[in-house]
Amino acid sequence: MNITLAEQTQIFLYSCLLGAALSVFFDCFRILRIAVRSGTVLIAAEDILYFLASALVTYRFLLEFTMGQLRFYVILGIVLGWLLCHCTLGV
Repeated sequence: MNITLAEQTQIFLYSCLLGAALSVFFDCFRILRIAVRSGTVLIAAEDILYFLASALVTYRFLLEFTMGQLRFYVILGIVLGWLLCHCTLGV
């Protein structure tokens, strides 16, 4: 599978957006925790649900854009997008 540099750049930017979306999704869980006092078991269940949903979305993203191949720049984009959103809007 040959991917041009332009396509790689586009996939990287999409992965940054995916990371930001995952951060917003995480913030929804944080808001829920603040609004409703939860016990340790419920918090653990929410964390597991978040990670499973994030893994599924990331897997579908990789299938759609890289034919299932794990690329370093995709993971880097997701992490950078998540951190940027979490450290700015998430505060």
